[in-house]
Amino acid sequence: MLVTLKEILSESVAKKYAVPALNGHDFFTAQGCLLACEQMNRPLILMFAGDFTFPADFRQDVHLRMLLEMARSAKVPVCVMIDHAGSYELCMRAIHYGCGGVMIDGSTLPFEENVALVGKVVEAAHACGVSVEAEIGHVGGYEGTPDEGIAKPQFYTKPEEAERFANLTGVDALAVAFGSNHGPYQGTPHLDIPRLTEIRDRVGDLPLVLHGGSGLPDEEFSKAVAGGINKVNYISGMMINCADAMREFSNAQAGKRLTSRQMLEVGMESVVSETRHILEVFNTQTLTIPVSETETVTARRFQ
Repeated sequence: MLVTLKEILSESVAKKYAVPALNGHDFFTAQGCLLACEQMNRPLILMFAGDFTFPADFRQDVHLRMLLEMARSAKVPVCVMIDHAGSYELCMRAIHYGCGGVMIDGSTLPFEENVALVGKVVEAAHACGVSVEAEIGHVGGYEGTPDEGIAKPQFYTKPEEAERFANLTGVDALAVAFGSNHGPYQGTPHLDIPRLTEIRDRVGDLPLVLHGGSGLPDEEFSKAVAGGINKVNYISGMMINCADAMREFSNAQAGKRLTSRQMLEVGMESVVSETRHILEVFNTQTLTIPVSETETVTARRFQ
């Protein structure tokens, strides 16, 4: 079932769980994530790159139609969304394609400019029935901050700014920085849970998002979810683990006949296994979205 970001997170705050936001950049990884969620009857968020970066001559529209069709035919609620869009125009493209959520990232901008950009996207997206995620503070890593792989406390979200930002923009989910980092983590991560707890207290029932989940140990995820996180972006770690599984299999088959299908099956098994594991770690729970007899979520929002 294809749903919006707001719908898929609708019970997460009250029930204190997080929905995994996983890799929608390629078909077989997305399929593995969805298969695991269907096996466990849990919701799923599929994301794709905010700058629409795909291999040269890749048909972006065809790929997104594929993700959307996977979501429509899924046995569980699925939200397809753009991640870290850097402009209003990119968010509008994602809405045009049919996404149920857009993440507009103005986190490197001054506070007032971030508010203005996010507010503009919220106004347009909400008019189309689409949800909006934004970021206050800044999660470093692949997004241009120095020393990739090291979380910078000076970029952490200020609780009072998170409250003000949420009130001014009307966003449906808010990404906050409290010690995670995009991509592989250097050193030992230490999440600032007291900071997260204060942010949760200040923003009420607004879903909070953890970016840069790769590299965090299970116990840190559990603390984050207990502290108020409701969506966890986890892509790099799964992609690396999948590639490692395929590489190990390839090395073991050296000198033997090996097909691409065999490789993809090994990769798929890795993705399914890891997705099932994080669903347990995130305490992700079954979500039932009521749909009237005459009107489906798909028809209502994504014709």
